[in-house]
Amino acid sequence: MNQTNRTTPSQECQAKPGLSELISEKWRIHELFDALRTQRLQEREQRTRPAAKAYSGMRMSKA
Repeated sequence: MNQTNRTTPSQECQAKPGLSELISEKWRIHELFDALRTQRLQEREQRTRPAAKAYSGMRMSKA
């Protein structure tokens, strides 16, 4: 195994100023899109249920 000049991500973040902020911003954006994707999938699933078709436009007060 070649072990020459390998750096860990934390060492890279310390060596380059601003890199850790960029990485954390990237993960915040990634988490935001994951949450949006999950919400859209749940909404799509709700629309395909028979109750959603029978009561279109109304919100159910109980699940």
